[in-house]
Amino acid sequence: MTDDGSGTTRVASVITATAVLIAVILFIYQVGVRNSVVLSILSGGILGIATITQQQNPDSTVLMGVTTVLLPVSAACGVASLGVAALESDTLPVLFFRGTEQPVERLLGRLIMHVGVTFGIGTGIYGAIITPRDGPTDGVLLNLWKQTAVIELSVGAVTTVLLLLRFNLLSETSLLMLPLGAVGELLIDPSSLSVGLFITGFETTIAAFLIGEVTQTVPIVEVASRARRDRLQTILTRSQTILSQFAVFSIGLSLLSIVAARTGWLTSLIRRIPPLALLIELSVSPGFRVFLIAIICICSSIIILIYIIQQLSGNIMSTAQSIAPVSIGVGVVITVALILSAEIQSVLSALPSAIQPQIAEYIQLISPVGIVLIYVEIALFALGAVLFGSTILEVIGYLPSHATGGAIAGTGLIGSSLLIGIFDQAPLIVFSGVALAIIAWDSSSHGVTAQSELGTRGGTRVTILHSLNTIAVALLGVGIAWGLQSTVVGLSVSQESALTGVLLVVPAVLIFLTILRG
Repeated sequence: MTDDGSGTTRVASVITATAVLIAVILFIYQVGVRNSVVLSILSGGILGIATITQQQNPDSTVLMGVTTVLLPVSAACGVASLGVAALESDTLPVLFFRGTEQPVERLLGRLIMHVGVTFGIGTGIYGAIITPRDGPTDGVLLNLWKQTAVIELSVGAVTTVLLLLRFNLLSETSLLMLPLGAVGELLIDPSSLSVGLFITGFETTIAAFLIGEVTQTVPIVEVASRARRDRLQTILTRSQTILSQFAVFSIGLSLLSIVAARTGWLTSLIRRIPPLALLIELSVSPGFRVFLIAIICICSSIIILIYIIQQLSGNIMSTAQSIAPVSIGVGVVITVALILSAEIQSVLSALPSAIQPQIAEYIQLISPVGIVLIYVEIALFALGAVLFGSTILEVIGYLPSHATGGAIAGTGLIGSSLLIGIFDQAPLIVFSGVALAIIAWDSSSHGVTAQSELGTRGGTRVTILHSLNTIAVALLGVGIAWGLQSTVVGLSVSQESALTGVLLVVPAVLIFLTILRG
């Protein structure tokens, strides 16, 4: 948690927010997304407020209750913004339901641009909101992910009970007759090699993560002698770092293996490297998967057992304080689901007409409340995936610990700018977006340094002077990058000059970044 002497100056926060706002206006003007941007701004803003709330006092029951209410709202708005962006691209009906003379690649590019720009805008807004607090520090992202996971499990339990009652499964069938055998077969002995590689990578990642959690949960250092505690703590810290990196490496390697298996590269590699076949056969063998599942079950049992012991060793008030925030969040989700279920027909009418009959059948089958709860569950899963990925980046050192808010905002704006440059060929918007991203990032970074070294008053003066210098260099960089790109495209005699322009966007952006960052 940041203290009063940390964070960035107010001027730097205002400059960062202004840069993000101008970039958002430019993106809306170029791409034409409106409703999706409103939802994306709400999602990023609410998540930023939840982050600040969590950062102020993570042990406060009231603030934790506020966070558990804000997280589902942010998740629902975020997923809705991506869906609305896909609808605003006007490509879904053409891609899935009607033929078209336009190249599929162009339609997919337009779809990717709309969705990516919307996501980037939400990321930029989130970074701007948390900039005054210097971003999420002290494991705030991990705490948010844990709260999201708890809410997701709670909403999932409510949804499961609702579906069981809806389909009378509790009275007509036994829970033991549910298709657990099919799930077990999928986890232990999947049918295809691609699925097997993915399952193995997923199980390995979960096992490594849970082993690291066990080393944190079990009081190993506390029971050791005082002379060995420091050395043991160092070993555990290194082990946890290695396990986190191994988890990321494992899932990445499994994804690469899937691509290699689907494209035929894996067969070629096995021919060139025969021992690789033994390694793959071992990794996809049922025995190895049973071993991984056993590790997952054992580690999960240890974590749950220690958690229960810790809860039972406390008093009733502490237990109530830990349960109350989740209950508030789940109660708000159920209440909102009951309210929104009456408006689900208006949402249905906004969908493409070709899929409305199928969606209407699902609504009638599951019930409007069930549909809303399932949607919230999916949205929470998506938010949890984003927070988990951000936590992994923070653990392995790819998320900067200094001026994190400005870095996140700048990353969102740069990503949106590049998507516009690749799929919409708008160099001026691209370079302006990158310039605004660097201004936001640089102002936030310099504001944090100035505040920590010079205090509020001195830091404000220095930040203003530095920001004016950055803006001047940014304008110069935009002119140079745009002139370079326009000149090369104008000299191109190829009939594919548009493609040439797109290919020149990325080098020009890199040159511009070099000039701007000095």
